[in-house]
Amino acid sequence: MTNGNTTSPATYNGSVRFTDASGGYVGVVQISSLKVAAGQTLPTTVTGTFIKSPSEQGTLSGKCTLGSVWKVNG
Repeated sequence: MTNGNTTSPATYNGSVRFTDASGGYVGVVQISSLKVAAGQTLPTTVTGTFIKSPSEQGTLSGKCTLGSVWKVNG
């Protein structure tokens, strides 16, 4: 997240959506209270644990997409 304000820190919330290899919805993880100093960019790590269907075996691939992000204050 990048805080474009050069004088005040800001707090951000948001979400990351996870999908499987075919694009089907797997789950969503919330980003909450990410505090970014004035004029700075701060990376964040997002992980999620999702339960597979009992009929699926092994590891599944997929992707994640950044959803909505909003500034809480600042």
